[in-house]
Amino acid sequence: MSDLYPYQRDAVAAIQAAYRDGARSVLLQLPTGGGKTHLSARGVIAPSVAKGRKVAFVADLEEIVDDTADRLRALGLTVGTVKAGRAADATAPVQVCSLQTLARRTDALPDAERVIIDEAHVSSARTAREILQAYKDRGALVLGLTATPARGDGQPLDEFERLVCGPSMRELISAGALVPCTVFAPPRVLDKGVCEDPVQAVLTRAMERRCVVFAPDAAQAVRISTELTSAGHITVAVLDGMGRDERRTVRQRLSAGTVQSLVTVRALQKG
Repeated sequence: MSDLYPYQRDAVAAIQAAYRDGARSVLLQLPTGGGKTHLSARGVIAPSVAKGRKVAFVADLEEIVDDTADRLRALGLTVGTVKAGRAADATAPVQVCSLQTLARRTDALPDAERVIIDEAHVSSARTAREILQAYKDRGALVLGLTATPARGDGQPLDEFERLVCGPSMRELISAGALVPCTVFAPPRVLDKGVCEDPVQAVLTRAMERRCVVFAPDAAQAVRISTELTSAGHITVAVLDGMGRDERRTVRQRLSAGTVQSLVTVRALQKG
């Protein structure tokens, strides 16, 4: 765990202490960008595999499934993927699983003594609850990861017995783990609309930077990406209906630098 930040090592220690105290399910809260996946990979998954335990990592987005599997393989771990349309490796000690696929296979869940669920604030959905309960009934320890430990409808996340909170976003910025941000805002709260056209905001303040723009709907996303690209800021709209191969191509172009920015409505809100 030597490449973890001190606050990440502290969080791992708090999680382990909760398990030693008898908790079977722990929820870790850490702000966006705080490295929840890295923490779980280095601080929970790798040590568990080293002790001969099997681990399941559960996520509800394909991109998170793929990214997590790649990260774990980069650590030298043997990883299987449980997702429709993917080749399975049931012998791998780590299984990175699609929540939707597990929901259709509740009678054939992969063996695991440690179960980690990403975006755990959605775990109160019926199917997620059933999956977590099935693993608990088998004696597995559960770890939930979230930046926001609360459901949108106000109901409790009572499938978790203990909450471990990491540092705040302000504390992470002060520690150098996150970059400070500059916020541009209107002098008063607007009743509706936006204070500035996103196209002009990017062109005047971030022409040479990489950006993510969240649009209110698909039509606006397409307009913004088209106008930015026409102005020389190459931008792609990533929308819910975009296929797996198209999204992979966009990720490759973004990594290669041939795409500078992305516009979305909901598709990039997680992970």
